[in-house]
Amino acid sequence: TGEGGGQGAGGDPRKTWNSFGKGTTLPQRPLETLRGQRVLAFCGLGNPAGFRHTLEVCGYDVVEFHEFPDHHAYGPSELKVLAAAARRTGVEALVCTQKDLVKIGVDRLGDRPLWAIRVGIEFLAGQEEFEKTLRIGDLNAH
Repeated sequence: TGEGGGQGAGGDPRKTWNSFGKGTTLPQRPLETLRGQRVLAFCGLGNPAGFRHTLEVCGYDVVEFHEFPDHHAYGPSELKVLAAAARRTGVEALVCTQKDLVKIGVDRLGDRPLWAIRVGIEFLAGQEEFEKTLRIGDLNAH
């Protein structure tokens, strides 16, 4: 979500994902596909501003942004409100976090596609020390 990790790490948006697809592979497109496009975005995160920042860095034109509480369970009425807002604003697509997409489990809201941003971590410094700490912690747990 672009929220970043600890010191020396940062969120790195990788691809857009769409619903569950067939089997274990989610349909995906390059992030650039929605660059410059009007989108309606939403998320259920502790730091929604971080997600919004990620979308702006990706070059998306965020026309409307809806914030929900962290770990939000989306109900049918909320999804209808989002679909209606997408139709009203004339956006090309809706965009959420991968965490939210898994909970929602559809590839469209109303007549608009629903995409999620997949974020990875890229260590700028300290990766070796971090992995060593994880290994020592794992050994101490057994």
